[in-house]
Amino acid sequence: MSASTMKHLHAALMVALMTLTCAAAAQDITSTTAIRYGTTPALDCKQVSKTGAPGRWMEANGAAVEGIPTRRMRLSFNNPVATDMIHATMNGAGARELALVEVQDRKGDWQKVWEGEMMPPAPGFEQTCFEQQLPKKQVVQAMRFTFRSAQDEVEVNHAALLRR
Repeated sequence: MSASTMKHLHAALMVALMTLTCAAAAQDITSTTAIRYGTTPALDCKQVSKTGAPGRWMEANGAAVEGIPTRRMRLSFNNPVATDMIHATMNGAGARELALVEVQDRKGDWQKVWEGEMMPPAPGFEQTCFEQQLPKKQVVQAMRFTFRSAQDEVEVNHAALLRR
């Protein structure tokens, strides 16, 4: 192989590598921007709570998207909350794509509290509610939602812990 051919082959390989890198970066950007928090007015917890449990709902005040490689949203609270109930509202894409819900204790350890598939909102409704009783009362400082890949934008519009 001549030196000229080697130079052309090397240049072609570099262009191909740069193209693949740019495509991967574009895909990562899409996956991280497709999850949002609090963009639509949330349903009132007292009205949508399935249990009607007494207590005060403590709203999450911090949200971070962990989009690569798994599509996750981490919701944090100013102060840890002693609770046995979590609640969230989300759009239809969020309900269809929700795969896992976890809570974080004071030590920073994550515990799975729900895994599976949710039903999308009923026809005519833009949001659906997720509510989960924890196995026991515990102190929670954050919760995390993991979503499957989705074509549509996921919106979690409200997340709260029930302080009793």
